Amino acid sequence: MFQEWLLEEKEVVTKFNAEVLLLDYGDMLLDLKKPMHLFEKIVAATVANVAGLNRKSMNRITKALSGFRKAHPPRSRPPIPDELAAAISAVQMSMGYRTSALLTWVGQRCYFRPGERLKIQVQDLLPPAGGAGLGRQQWSIQIAPEDRLEPSKTQTFDDTIIVDDSPRLGAILGRLAEGKAPASLLFDMAPNRVRQEWSEACQLLGFPELVM
Repeated sequence: MFQEWLLEEKEVVTKFNAEVLLLDYGDMLLDLKKPMHLFEKIVAATVANVAGLNRKSMNRITKALSGFRKAHPPRSRPPIPDELAAAISAVQMSMGYRTSALLTWVGQRCYFRPGERLKIQVQDLLPPAGGAGLGRQQWSIQIAPEDRLEPSKTQTFDDTIIVDDSPRLGAILGRLAEGKAPASLLFDMAPNRVRQEWSEACQLLGFPELVM
């Protein structure tokens, strides 16, 4: 498929133009709503077959793959509808589990894996940039920071997730971070407590087997 596209575009891949061609092709796949793993395989095959091409030097490809994953997040478990996640969060709030309630909604809106949420440090929460363009007037969270050598499950670094698609969520997280040291955890909860408070809320709602 990639080779056919190259023929149509009258292009030959070399180590000098591979990244640009792959990015153009990735944009086309994204527009066509093709699965992400197809692009990943094409990138891997190109690196393997083009002499002198180094995957580690293709920073824009790394960012493109990260963006591809955000546009089409992989699901290893059945997705939970927003309405059900909101109900769980509301029940947790009514039970006095305020941090768990916020954790549940952040995980739902930002497509976090359960373990990722508990690794977020205060310094990973990025407020809107004053004086920046409209696109940067949003709260975001950086995951898998390279300076801490914490790759994501897909072995990428410095992924950024916008959190302001849910009204006021960024500002609420900002208040949660107030007064905390930059390297401290944003959600300072033990995993077993998170699971327990999730299970109690699901039990009350009549979904005792619902997995986080």
